[in-house]
Amino acid sequence: MIKNERQYKITRSRVEKFKETLSNFESTKKISPHVDPRFHKLERDALQGQLLTLEREIQEYEDLKTGKIPIMELLTFEDLPTTLIKSRIALGLSQKDLAERIGLPEQQIQRYESTDYESASMSRIKEIINVLQLEIEKLGLPRKKVDLKLFFKKLANVGLDQKFITKRILTPSLVNRIDRGNDFPELLSLQAASYVGRVFGWETDQILGTDPLTLEPIPVKFKVPKTANTLKVHAYSVYAHYIAILMAQATSHLKSKTIPTNPYQMREEILSSYSTISFRNLIDYAWKLGIPVMGLDPTSFHSACFRSNDKSVIVLTQKTSSEARLMFNLIHELYHAISGLERIDFENELDNSEDEEERLANQFAHAVLLGKNADSLLNTCLENCVVGETQNLSFLKKSVERVASEEKVRVDVLANYIAHRLSSEKIFNWWGVAENLQKPLKDARVILRDAMLEYADLSTLSPPDLELLKQALSTEEVTDGE
Repeated sequence: MIKNERQYKITRSRVEKFKETLSNFESTKKISPHVDPRFHKLERDALQGQLLTLEREIQEYEDLKTGKIPIMELLTFEDLPTTLIKSRIALGLSQKDLAERIGLPEQQIQRYESTDYESASMSRIKEIINVLQLEIEKLGLPRKKVDLKLFFKKLANVGLDQKFITKRILTPSLVNRIDRGNDFPELLSLQAASYVGRVFGWETDQILGTDPLTLEPIPVKFKVPKTANTLKVHAYSVYAHYIAILMAQATSHLKSKTIPTNPYQMREEILSSYSTISFRNLIDYAWKLGIPVMGLDPTSFHSACFRSNDKSVIVLTQKTSSEARLMFNLIHELYHAISGLERIDFENELDNSEDEEERLANQFAHAVLLGKNADSLLNTCLENCVVGETQNLSFLKKSVERVASEEKVRVDVLANYIAHRLSSEKIFNWWGVAENLQKPLKDARVILRDAMLEYADLSTLSPPDLELLKQALSTEEVTDGE
């Protein structure tokens, strides 16, 4: 970010040098045609990316100085230091002007801004806020220092543990600046509370005050399993719902297409476009239908379908490396998208209380993945296990492998279907054996992230929301119990 005229002039000079370098680069390319064009493209893209960043910084600085960006649009307290700097520029004040109005040396304002006001006291920040004519009463500023342990304990009481907050809600730069002692620096406590409040609907003074927090559950259909931590389920559901809304906003430019309601038609569409059914191909297929698919941390539920402004957003969270399971979850949620239902689904391998919507979604997903009558395949597998007049399920694994080969269906998909049926009908828990027949896929979250980067327009998000989305899509998992 450009903070003063000196930096502005330096940045303009750098832009001219980058343009000259790019021009020379293109000339060199013509002179050296034998160099691998892929290396030329990588170098050129890197130069153009840096040039674009510098040009954006110049444009922002110029827009601030000329009043094209209203000060009220800058009023975001998740990144209060940036708000103060941008507001100063928008008011036409230099660092020297601001210093004189407060009675400080110019160098002190330069130090404050270069360190993002980390060393400034809250009383000093309030002085600057008043000079910049920002509406201080809307800030919810803390009246005293915030005890770090109490801050995280208060959030833990509504199902938000410290690791989740620091890895998924607060930005890395903010976490790195947090005092490791018992007290939050005043400015950092405000920023941290602002990020948390943005997601969960609390005012900063509610978070930093002494009264306990309450969290309203989102109006999405789901049934919490008896063994689940209800607080964590509701807290993470609110978080996932907020991130899904951000994804819907970043993909509003994508036109929604008609989703086939016939599973065999959907299968044919996929095969005609990609020739094979894989997790990567299914992700691309969903995006081209106008349905964003994203991966979040494995927690209390394993998949969800949210809706925002008539756009469905699919969230996958299940901790599994099985490609067949991931594909099943995705198509399962596509069925919910067809029905227009907002729903969170939990792991139900051993849960025999499926409702009608879940039963139909399961049938739809199995039909797409198998492409054949699943019941017929199951019966064939079981018939191969009959010895004399006795059925011996110890032969089922080999039977599934043989039937999958003969019928040309994926063995991992067939194994999952059979395990589901045997479990739901209380016949036998065959999931352990089915797990041994799975094809592992270790880069699922990378696939999901890369697809999002390809299709989404992140420029539509505010800086705080963009930071939250970046944190959410990190491939470093934060799981329950950590």
